[in-house]
Amino acid sequence: MRNNISKRLQLLLCSMLMLLAVNSLFADNKYPLKLEIAQSHTGGILLFDSIANISYFIKPNWESSLDVITCWHGVEKSNSIGKPLGNYQIIDAKTVGRNLLILSHDLDKSYLQLFDSTLNLISIGQFPEDLTINPSSLKLKKENDSVLYILNNENLYKISILNNFFNIMKIVDKIADFEVVRKNNIDYLAVLENHNNSGILIILDKFLHEQVSARINIGSINEMQQVGSYLCIKSSFENSNSTLVNIFDLQSNKLLQSKYFESDINNIDFAMEKTNLEIFWISKNADQYLLNTTKYQKPENKFIYEQTKLPPQIYEPQKLISDGNEVFICFRNAILMVDTKSNIRLFDFIELGNKFGEIFSIQRFEKYIIISSKYYTEIYLVNNNPLWWLNRFASTLWIYIVPILLFFIAYIFMRLYLKERRLFKEFIDFPSIGAIFIINHKSELTIANQNAKDLLSLDPSIQFGKPFESYRTADFADPIFAFYKHFDELKENLSQRISLQKPEGTFEYIFNISPEWSITGKYKGAIMIAFNITEEIERKRLSNWAQLAHDMQTNLAIIKLNAEQLKNVATSESTTQINRIFNQAIILQKRVRDIVTVGRSSNLEIVQTNSQELLNEVAMEFDESLFPDVEISISSDLFPIYCDKPKLIRALRNAIENGIKAMPNHKGKIELSAYQESRYTCIRIKDNGKGMDEEVRKKMLTPYFTTSKDGSGFGIGTLIIQEVVELHSGNLEINTQKNEGTELIVKIPTRLKKLSLN
Repeated sequence: MRNNISKRLQLLLCSMLMLLAVNSLFADNKYPLKLEIAQSHTGGILLFDSIANISYFIKPNWESSLDVITCWHGVEKSNSIGKPLGNYQIIDAKTVGRNLLILSHDLDKSYLQLFDSTLNLISIGQFPEDLTINPSSLKLKKENDSVLYILNNENLYKISILNNFFNIMKIVDKIADFEVVRKNNIDYLAVLENHNNSGILIILDKFLHEQVSARINIGSINEMQQVGSYLCIKSSFENSNSTLVNIFDLQSNKLLQSKYFESDINNIDFAMEKTNLEIFWISKNADQYLLNTTKYQKPENKFIYEQTKLPPQIYEPQKLISDGNEVFICFRNAILMVDTKSNIRLFDFIELGNKFGEIFSIQRFEKYIIISSKYYTEIYLVNNNPLWWLNRFASTLWIYIVPILLFFIAYIFMRLYLKERRLFKEFIDFPSIGAIFIINHKSELTIANQNAKDLLSLDPSIQFGKPFESYRTADFADPIFAFYKHFDELKENLSQRISLQKPEGTFEYIFNISPEWSITGKYKGAIMIAFNITEEIERKRLSNWAQLAHDMQTNLAIIKLNAEQLKNVATSESTTQINRIFNQAIILQKRVRDIVTVGRSSNLEIVQTNSQELLNEVAMEFDESLFPDVEISISSDLFPIYCDKPKLIRALRNAIENGIKAMPNHKGKIELSAYQESRYTCIRIKDNGKGMDEEVRKKMLTPYFTTSKDGSGFGIGTLIIQEVVELHSGNLEINTQKNEGTELIVKIPTRLKKLSLN
């Protein structure tokens, strides 16, 4: 039942996600309009004359260092014509009627050039020689097709075009800004004089006679524009986020309002709604950008405020422009178009800041939006987005879907998490998986499987969550904690082979530890895994010995063959030495076979021998010339012994070898004796060597254990003794004391007699 519910929830989740994915294919945003790039122009600025429907593109000719003008009919480029300007460099340009007016300079002189729509030069005029054009402070505005004004370095010039000839005259100085205004179908000139940041607004008629003047507060940055019957003046200072707006009524010639807005001067603009003045400006509340609409109602002389939340994921507002019908809001990464009722009609991500820089213009003409800066222009088609309402509905629906989806996802992941946690717990407790330690970022042990507990000799019921160092319960574990301490300093993957001298023997481990990092790069903890490689190492060691023994058998066979041949030609004096060589070769062959066959054969071939014969054969394997200082004594009654004779001799021989190795300088005595008990035949090997302490005695029966410090012993002899005794179902007793020698008693069951009879 639970599985069915889980499957249904997962199916519902997938269906919702598929529905939204299909929806995103047909509606890429939730607004009625969308943009499609039509053309782009690199390296210059585009001027579009909406009255003549002509585009002028002005760009430097980098190869010849000459400026070039290109023009074509319409917005999108086709059938264009071009013209280089010679040595003239363009400062600014303006469309005048169907003509193009160019402000340029050549060397130290400045010029005005007038071109027709086919780029034929109509007229050229030179500015006064003492006039220096400053492009950063230059403003060019026209009153009509025959009268223009240029503001340069706070000086205002009037340019009259009569019969294609220019008349340039300086009319006012100390000007912060100017605007050509129209009142009662008559053109006037409004100038803003700057007197130490105290401004005087002056209205001049066509004869430059003062009609009106008013004192207002201004800043270092000022902009004037006529909106309906109002003259709006924006003033601000560099690096200021507030703008002073003065509203001057051109009908009553009065200053109506002077108000500060908390917005950059570039992010404020104006429009008319019937008889009311609208002020649009951008503000920010926490991480949310807002479009503010402030309506000035003249009769009541008051402001009415409205706010519209703008979409998320936008940043750094750069420009707000109103053309009377629409408001364009430009951010560094997006553009929005809003109608006069503050409804968002278009929202598209465009990297305005990266493409156009800080200064650019926006122009709307029919189905086009033209964005142009000094060195780059893009032309966009404004298309309808027919399924925008579907995406709007989906985005609204998300308000309810998201919490439900999150609940379902949390439920499913909780189920999966619990299942994975259960599987992980079962997995890490597999005996073959190794020892696993999970340590958090505070160096606290949070998880350890049973193998890890056994490795550190921890109680099975021990509580986790304490510092890893506190789980050090024995000295043999010091290398493990030193390994972790080294990792904790580096916080990088480490691997190391570690030998642990545990009470039950020496064990070899491979330790691996790796850090865990979060998505943000924060250290979360570490996983340490240890694998016991003791048996693998011993198998490799034994395999190497077996290979060596195999090679030795060939050499011993050659020695034995040569010794047999020498017997035939030997003298009486050398016969004894040759016999010794021959006998020792035979003994060595047996020992090599011990190495090769250790652990391989588990079958017993029980035969009858007697105690004295068995002990004598064992003693004969030790040449007195090799061990001149070792005395081997034999004492035993004569009685039958039932055993696998070769295997038992092999075990006793290794016991004697261990005894000889325990003698200082190989000097001492070995006592061999045999006797019978009720159920066992006992064979005793006693030496007077250095003996063993209790710790070494406990390790004596550990496979491959050796006390050799020079690498001559590998624990194989002890292993052979154990295996032979176990194959005979016997017992092995060890009696020893430090500095008093060692006694080994091999006990063979007498019931093996029945096996020999069968």
